[in-house]
Amino acid sequence: MMMAVVGILAILTGSPVGAYAQDITGVTKGLDAPVKVEEAIDGQYVDITQDYQSGKTLLTAGNYYQLTYDWSIDDHQKVSAGDTATVTMPKTSTHGSLGFDVTSVGSKQTVGKFNAQASTAEDALQTGTITFNDQLAQTNVGRAGEISFTVSGTQKDTTDPSAGHQIIAKGGWVPDNSTYTGSIPDTVVWQLVINPDRKDLGDVTIKDDLDGNLTFDGPKSVSAHAQDADGNNIAEVTPTVTSEGSEITFILKHVTQKISLTYTTTPKYDQLGTATAGYFSNYADLTSTSGTAGNTGSGSTSSNPVYGNDHKDIGWGGKGNVGGGYRGSVTLTKVDADDPAKVLPGAVYELREYNTATKKYDRVSQSNLTTDHNGQTSSGLSIGEYEYVETKAPDGYQLDTTPLPFVISPNTAPVHQTVTAKDQQKPVDNQGSVTLTKVDATSKQALAGAVFSLQKKTGESYQDVTNKTTLTTDASGQLNVTGLSAGTYHFTEVTPPTGYVKSQKPTADFTITAGSKDHQAVTVEDTKTPAANQGSAMLTKIDAASNAVLPGATFKLQRLVNGHYQDVADKTDLVTDAQGQITVAGLSGGDYQFVETQAPEGYDKNADGQPFTITAGVTAVQKVIMKDVKTKTPPKATGSAILIKEDATDAAKRLPGAVFKLQEQNEQGVYVDYQPETTVTTAANGQVKVTNLPVGNYQFVETVAPEGYQLDKNIAHRTHSFTIATGQTVPVTVTVQDAPAGTPTSPNNEADSSSSSSSVASSSSVTNSSSTVPPVISSSELSSSEIVTSTETTGNSSSQPTTSTTTKTPGVTPSSRASHTDTTVNGGADGSGVGSVSGDRGTARESHPIHHRSSAGVSRLPQTSEQRTVAVLFGGLLLLGGTLSYLQWRRNRS
Repeated sequence: MMMAVVGILAILTGSPVGAYAQDITGVTKGLDAPVKVEEAIDGQYVDITQDYQSGKTLLTAGNYYQLTYDWSIDDHQKVSAGDTATVTMPKTSTHGSLGFDVTSVGSKQTVGKFNAQASTAEDALQTGTITFNDQLAQTNVGRAGEISFTVSGTQKDTTDPSAGHQIIAKGGWVPDNSTYTGSIPDTVVWQLVINPDRKDLGDVTIKDDLDGNLTFDGPKSVSAHAQDADGNNIAEVTPTVTSEGSEITFILKHVTQKISLTYTTTPKYDQLGTATAGYFSNYADLTSTSGTAGNTGSGSTSSNPVYGNDHKDIGWGGKGNVGGGYRGSVTLTKVDADDPAKVLPGAVYELREYNTATKKYDRVSQSNLTTDHNGQTSSGLSIGEYEYVETKAPDGYQLDTTPLPFVISPNTAPVHQTVTAKDQQKPVDNQGSVTLTKVDATSKQALAGAVFSLQKKTGESYQDVTNKTTLTTDASGQLNVTGLSAGTYHFTEVTPPTGYVKSQKPTADFTITAGSKDHQAVTVEDTKTPAANQGSAMLTKIDAASNAVLPGATFKLQRLVNGHYQDVADKTDLVTDAQGQITVAGLSGGDYQFVETQAPEGYDKNADGQPFTITAGVTAVQKVIMKDVKTKTPPKATGSAILIKEDATDAAKRLPGAVFKLQEQNEQGVYVDYQPETTVTTAANGQVKVTNLPVGNYQFVETVAPEGYQLDKNIAHRTHSFTIATGQTVPVTVTVQDAPAGTPTSPNNEADSSSSSSSVASSSSVTNSSSTVPPVISSSELSSSEIVTSTETTGNSSSQPTTSTTTKTPGVTPSSRASHTDTTVNGGADGSGVGSVSGDRGTARESHPIHHRSSAGVSRLPQTSEQRTVAVLFGGLLLLGGTLSYLQWRRNRS
């Protein structure tokens, strides 16, 4: 339950679930006591640290002090956003609300906030809190700095009262309810205490000179009271107050009591700017017209004026900073390549640091690092990119100079990195070897400096052999590889010698036989880099859609000769590399083309050649880009059908509201309900359309006649089949008509429709189309561009053929149509609107159908025993009804 509450709170506050703030005071140093104490005296801070620490000087009431702490966070202690540390202040200190940023040394970025609530009780332990953000999360060493802020004293003055008091004393403070702009308080209160010995001073004038960073809040902020010996207010006093600039003048009449006068001022934020700490100063001068005074006045008699003055500084705000860096470590472990559990002492490594200026690992950080009996060597490192390079292999092992890179970064976890290096044992006598010799293709001169990779066949592909990817030919043009196990190998050139063109093909395969000491020899020829007057071309193969490069495409190069392209010798089996590129150099002036002979796996071959021209004397590389398209899966053929419902007596009258069941023929030849849509309904225009039907046989079976029409009792007349066939390019329409109302209908069986003049025959022709879109049943897609015109020939109750034509719009999915008519009973339809069906499988565009109407033949015979039984019963009823009608007709005649 508690975890659930924590999770909810984390979501509401925006804090990551699982990130808990902690008090890290226990892993800090220097926050328990200040290392320096300075008193604000006459506009400056005076160091009293030694006297304070020895107990000679206390933080006395009415005076302000600046406290300074040298502090640090222990190395490798993680500091996360929300973590806190407590700062302890002297017991005899008090303060208003304090708040200022703690910044990083150098960058001045804010790493936390110092806050201290206003003191609430004397003689209580006073503390402040540093709350960190996430700026120190990526540091683990060097986190030391300084914090300083201002407090006032609480220790009462123990000076002998017989020594007398000042005739005027100045005090001031930042009120507890003050708000802050940055670290600057919004209000500073000043106090004047006059005539503490309650002498007769006559009229008193006080001139109070404010700090230039303060503004007097006006006479309304002044409050003055006469006080008793204990400092209790006994009467309100109303001085005369005037101000001019930074000077305020107070005039008090007939002063014989102790007077306490306070007023407020507001700091000038625009002058203080972004300051985070400082002090405000105030100077007051008193002059009395007559009377006696205390011993700090002018020493006047009762008939002479008395003078006095005092000065006060109020400190505010504070500042703090802290350093920080990151230092990680790494351990390399050397093991046997074939037995990783076997550690190898005695391997010597050099540790190199990446040089951003040269963009190489050419700055040697440490050297002669030798693995110990555990096969390990360790180092402490600052942030950077490094690599180990082996300079001496352990005894009995082959030297592997492949660099082993790693990174020291606060973003890389853990702080301590581990690197594993493997060495191969030196070859034994029963293993094979190979010598590769590199020569000039023309002069056969040996070529030094060619770099090769040795690859071994694994299955149907070749894989790099460990520690054999940077083999370089020596001065004799040779490189030797020993200790080869049984298998098939070849070399691939990585870098050609200076002045030569890299070979595009691997060397011929060579085989090492198991248990033998086979020594194979391979010779590789390189051609010189083409002269300055010869050109070159670079083909890049990319994906036509994403522009991703495509390796593994095979091309041949052809040149135009006498109007025909001919293959260029030795350039008929060019394969794009990992960057999807082929580079051909040494081409003389002329017209060329790249022809793709084999596409990359999963792509269609581009049948078009890609031409380019090499201009004689121009050495610029001709760049050619060829795109391949991914192989597509052939779309699944689909088609569509449109059902038209008409009045049997008026084919132009379309009937909405007819409900049909759509069925499809399954693999057993039985018609079952089509899924997902089984029921369709004609819309206001008497039509309903089904699209994206897979290839197969289907039928519509009418189940509900439109309002005002009767449902044909013969199920055969209500069943209308159609076919969606492969390869269709145009749709076919099927039209079915029923006899008018009042005309005897066929019995409820499957009698041959040709024997009854009242039956309405049906026929259909079907077209198919190809589409990858799943089937959709929709009547809302009938386009206004589909124009259906029809000419009809009407006769007696037997249906006559009806034909119609349809204007086709190219590029639309083909459909089949089935047209069905009902006999009117009460009223008809307006023929407007289009039918629709929900639950479509997908959507598809369609072509406009050719409309075909016919009256020949019954659409379908009953398929099941149930259908045949119903047909026989219905036929019997129709026969009985007909007989009774005939007898009634004879009776009426007679």
